[in-house]
Amino acid sequence: MKHTPITIEQLMDAGCHFGHTKAHRHPKMEEFVYLTREKVQILDLQKTLTKLQDLTMAVENFVAEGKSLILVGTKRQAKEVVKSIGEETGLSYITERWLGGTLTNFETVRQSIRKMNEIEAFLASDEAQLISKKERVIQHQELVRLTIKFGGLKKITRVPDGLFIVDPSFEHNALLEARKLGLSVFALLDTNSDPGLVDEFVPANDDATKSINLIMGEIKLALEHGLKRASDQAVATEAAVVAEKAKAEADKNKELKQTNAK
Repeated sequence: MKHTPITIEQLMDAGCHFGHTKAHRHPKMEEFVYLTREKVQILDLQKTLTKLQDLTMAVENFVAEGKSLILVGTKRQAKEVVKSIGEETGLSYITERWLGGTLTNFETVRQSIRKMNEIEAFLASDEAQLISKKERVIQHQELVRLTIKFGGLKKITRVPDGLFIVDPSFEHNALLEARKLGLSVFALLDTNSDPGLVDEFVPANDDATKSINLIMGEIKLALEHGLKRASDQAVATEAAVVAEKAKAEADKNKELKQTNAK
């Protein structure tokens, strides 16, 4: 079923046009502001729609190239949708507090993730029944603690190629680490954020749940399309390799027969 692009009316109904107060507006966001009403900045939804189209295409192309992306949204309004998208697409995500060094000290984080996965596997095995109930409780408590911190990263094995951030101003630690490592950053951001710190973005209300859900619904579709393209390309590449090997083997057999015939 072909996706119907969202409209300005849908953006307005979700409250995407409400920015922060003029006093908190970042200077670089001025071009996306339509007017100020009772000190509140009102975003130009035509520009929001255009930037959303640019953002979704950029995100789709990014994952279609086989690049890895972590979804970041720890504020209350974003947690549920970010976790849902991560689980449905298979992408890594962070919805609890960003831990310092998540990217810049990744080896230490990976050790914690490995420990979490090992405990989970152990508790699900028959071996867990060989230890005392008290020891199982302790292991379970440790698993819960690690899952809260790293549950969304259980599949990650290396530093990602980029982040998708809901509200970079709120997630400033994640943004700083990504910038330090030169990673690509995509974002949903409001009038109080600096758009110059991210690679591609959509200007919209990043505090209202309805606004976040609407925008992230489009991002989810872009991710799904990009992941499918990456999968199709991988299958095509594998098929080409198999065909090339078969051709080489056939040529070898043909040459061998000709040699024997002589």
